[in-house]
Amino acid sequence: MVGILPYGKMKIKIYEDNTDTFSGYTDVNIKLRSDDNYPESAVGFGKTQEEALTETINNFNDLLEREYPKEQYPNGLSESHIEYTEPSDF
Repeated sequence: MVGILPYGKMKIKIYEDNTDTFSGYTDVNIKLRSDDNYPESAVGFGKTQEEALTETINNFNDLLEREYPKEQYPNGLSESHIEYTEPSDF
């Protein structure tokens, strides 16, 4: 995330539910330009922890490219473009 996020790092938490499905969530929320800066986290699902992690990362990259294309934001995002999840949740 160096060069993309102001602090160059992001955490992803993986949960397992009672049906043995895994879900991943990022601690970085992207403020949506298309929705009055509503912050949205990337989420991913999978049958394994690795699948959930991979899908979460891919969905974060897709969200980032959709809302803040690299061509328009070559220096990455500033603090005004993101919101971190409460640290105690991670």
